[in-house]
Amino acid sequence: MRGGSAGLAPISSLVSVQPLDETGGPTPAYSLKVHIALVLVALAALVPVAVLLAARRWHEPWLAWVAVPVGLATGAALAAYLGGLAVSRLQSRQVRILRVLADAAR
Repeated sequence: MRGGSAGLAPISSLVSVQPLDETGGPTPAYSLKVHIALVLVALAALVPVAVLLAARRWHEPWLAWVAVPVGLATGAALAAYLGGLAVSRLQSRQVRILRVLADAAR
């Protein structure tokens, strides 16, 4: 789950750029973005949880231990994939993102 979160944080910041409001606080859209991120972080744990459920269903204790490396591999894959998406999005849209943030600062 941490790996998925590590990849989700930068991509969510670049998909929906949310500048601060006039008082320096978060905008109402920021709250929606946080709630969507919480759901997506929970979804990142689906694969290891599925392995744990299979272990319980089939009464195979060794399969429960397989959930640990499966979770690590899933987290690493999500971190690498989502981090790569964030890098490419930043490289392709950096001027627009900075313009949105600069206009909000005025």
